[in-house]
Amino acid sequence: MDGKLKVPVPASVTAWYLVPKALAADHARMIAIGCIDELNRGMIEHAECGLTVEVSSTLTNGESFQRPGFASGRHFVSFRVSCRTGITALHEWTARDLAAEFAAEWKVTAIADACAGQWISVDEARASLHAKENGTLRLSDWVRVAVVPAEGDRTVSLATVGLRRYGLPELRVADVPSWFTDAWSVVLTGLARRLHEDFMDAVFDATPAGEPPLRTQAPPVFEVPAEIVLSEADVAAAYCLRSRADTHGSLIGLGLDQDAAGTVVTVRPPGGWARSPRDFLESLAVGPLKSVLKAAQMFDDLVTGNADLEEFAARL
Repeated sequence: MDGKLKVPVPASVTAWYLVPKALAADHARMIAIGCIDELNRGMIEHAECGLTVEVSSTLTNGESFQRPGFASGRHFVSFRVSCRTGITALHEWTARDLAAEFAAEWKVTAIADACAGQWISVDEARASLHAKENGTLRLSDWVRVAVVPAEGDRTVSLATVGLRRYGLPELRVADVPSWFTDAWSVVLTGLARRLHEDFMDAVFDATPAGEPPLRTQAPPVFEVPAEIVLSEADVAAAYCLRSRADTHGSLIGLGLDQDAAGTVVTVRPPGGWARSPRDFLESLAVGPLKSVLKAAQMFDDLVTGNADLEEFAARL
C-alpha cells in the first residue's frame, strides 16, 4: 500500500468543560477570572494563537446532551475555549484548568469533558495538566479509548476519544477479539501519540523562518502515511514510560472513513498481508510490542465505557 492519506484539518479547535453548579453567568465569569493559574495566564498572554474564552451558565436538555451522566434539567457552568489549530493544545489546558479550579472552589468533585463525553475527577484533571518525568504531558490523560461490544460479545470495536482536541480525526479498529481489548486499547493510544507527534512536526515544517511555532496555523491538510511502523517507543511515550532501544515495531495499515462526527482513520492490515485480518489483530496484541503493552496496561482507565461515566455521575 503506497501513498498518503489526506486528512482535513479544521481551522480552529474548541475545548468545552462543564461544572455541575447552578450559578448566574456574571457571577461565574467573575470567579473564573481568578481561577486561571499563573502559568496558564503567562502562556495565554504570549501565545498569540487567537485564544478566546467563554464562560456561561447552561441548563442541559435531552437534545443537546445525549450522553450518560448528562441528565436533562441539570445546571452547569460552561467553559468553552477556542484557538486556531496549531502546535499547542492551549485551549484544552486553559479550559480544563479553569473548570478544575472553579470546581475546587465550590467543592465539586468531578467535571464533565463535554467534547469527549466523559466525567473526570478534579484531582485527575489537575494531574493531567502537569508535565511528567520527561517534561511532557501524558497523551493517555487526554486521549482515551472507547469500546463497543459486537453482537455475541466475542469481538469489539475500539475508537479513540480525544484526538479531535488537536484537530485530528479519531482512530478506529473493528472486529477485535474481546480478549485483546486491553492490548488494543494501548495500541490505539500509542498510535494516537505517533499521529500527534507527526502532526506537530508538520506544523513546525510549516512555520516560516524566524517565527515562533505557537503563532503558526496548521496546514489545511495533514498527510498521513497509508502504512506506519508503530514502535515500542511510540507506545511507551504515550504513557510517559521508559522504553528499550527503539528496535521493535509492527507495520500497520491505515485508511480513511467517515462517521457521524466526520473523518476517522481506520486501522487495517498493511498491504501484502497474506493472512486473515484477525491474525493481524492478534499479531499486534502478542507480537513485538507485547512487553510495552503489558507495562502500559498497569495504568487505570485505559478504556472509558458507560460504567465509568455512571460511576462519576453517581459521585456528584
